[in-house]
Amino acid sequence: MIELTAALDAYLTDESRLSGGAAESVFLPESEGEIADILRENQSKGLPVTVSGARTGIVGGAVPRGGIVIATERLDRIESSKLDAASGEWRVTLEPGVLLKTLQDLGCGAPANGAATSYFFPVDATETSASLGGMAATNASGALSHGYGAMRAFVRSLRAVLAGGESLAVRRGEYTAKAGETLLVRTASGRKIAVPTPTYHTPAVKHTAGLHASSPFDAVDLFIGTEGTLGVITQLELALAPYPGTCFGGLAFFPSEAEAVKFVRIVRDEKPAGTETCRAAALEYYDAEALRLADRAETREQLGLPSLPQAGAAVYFEQFCGEEEIEALAEAWSIALDLSGSSLDHVWSALDEKERHKLKALRHLVPEEVNRAVENNRRLCPAIYKVGTDLAVPHAYLAEMVAAYRAGLAREEIPGVIFGHIGDNNLHVNMLPRDEKMLRRAKALHLEWAAKAVGMGGTVAAEHGIGKTKDYLMPIMYDAGALAEMHAVKKALDPRGILSPGNGGLIPRAG
Repeated sequence: MIELTAALDAYLTDESRLSGGAAESVFLPESEGEIADILRENQSKGLPVTVSGARTGIVGGAVPRGGIVIATERLDRIESSKLDAASGEWRVTLEPGVLLKTLQDLGCGAPANGAATSYFFPVDATETSASLGGMAATNASGALSHGYGAMRAFVRSLRAVLAGGESLAVRRGEYTAKAGETLLVRTASGRKIAVPTPTYHTPAVKHTAGLHASSPFDAVDLFIGTEGTLGVITQLELALAPYPGTCFGGLAFFPSEAEAVKFVRIVRDEKPAGTETCRAAALEYYDAEALRLADRAETREQLGLPSLPQAGAAVYFEQFCGEEEIEALAEAWSIALDLSGSSLDHVWSALDEKERHKLKALRHLVPEEVNRAVENNRRLCPAIYKVGTDLAVPHAYLAEMVAAYRAGLAREEIPGVIFGHIGDNNLHVNMLPRDEKMLRRAKALHLEWAAKAVGMGGTVAAEHGIGKTKDYLMPIMYDAGALAEMHAVKKALDPRGILSPGNGGLIPRAG
């Protein structure tokens, strides 16, 4: 049982995590210089500035607490797309307002500017209308994060405007320091800023809670995943990945949840004889209730999806390969399915782009139907809302964590839907309370699971971030010393604490 700090107790008794007041003004700058002028003026007045991207986040990061909003949507130019001779990588330099779908259309599946190799951007967030600046500020990920990693892995350099209006350009590897030492960075005006580097531990899982920590610590990581609290990103240089060309995959159905989990462990961890070549780029999970919701959705047929079978669970998998490998891979995946209580006969294949898009539509359809179920419940009890988790644990604890989810829902008699990135052990449990008593039980259960995940070496926020709605999770993840170190970094770069106050959990407002 976790200790109920003031923040946790407030979470259990409070319905709103977004209090604080509307913004006085919203600015839509079209240049870095305009952003600098706005920040300089607001710092002189001590007024809060909330940074907004495409507003696709779900934890309230773009919701202001008074002051003004800087929306970056008009900074939407792709400045260059070319092969970097030194690294051999194809790199794209762009402004923060460029949308993910724009970048995907630029590179995916086609030779870039006449190059012999095709390239694509593997960070495939569910909402393709997300902005690249927002994705960097939240260290966004997606279904392919299992094989490719999150946003941090693809940012090679960036520019940001600090709270006082100074511009800072950083390239990965240029400014580094060991954990606990001082990181010295130099602004465009030549001023040196001393930033204390954190010493706490960042879990070895997909993770977006609090300031990243590593040794050596890289200055680029001051702005990746820190939710607009340390600076406003104005330019990104992103590396693309070589496009593999062919994909072998499909949606596999299993008699039970346990057999679906076994399948994931076989292809990801255990690799029994005959399955050694199974190397999934994506592993996505849907429990029986998720499949039921998707099957009854009014939009299912419009998306080209046939009726879903009654099954205990399903796992969507993808593996990139050459065309000559497909037959051998089919045999390897067939062995894994047979060992897990399924077979190729129970797989909807996705061997071309059209079929992949159909099956990936489930990523949108299931959460849409969950939200519809919540709205139906709210007609009977307006005070309730969905309680959703974003936890992740190390590979060894996947089965134990899934069992804990299922046992907790049964014990508290709370309806729930489980789906998500099972390859990263990042499953979203969506609890659907029907009354206020059940809502309180759901929130307490979320805290219980969060503490369990952290105890396993996991995280309280794997991909959605903390924003303003999940600050109650930070004292479960970090002790007072770690939070103080985050505060020290904030104070070094934003001494008056004007940038995105309330974001990033319990990183205190400085000054």
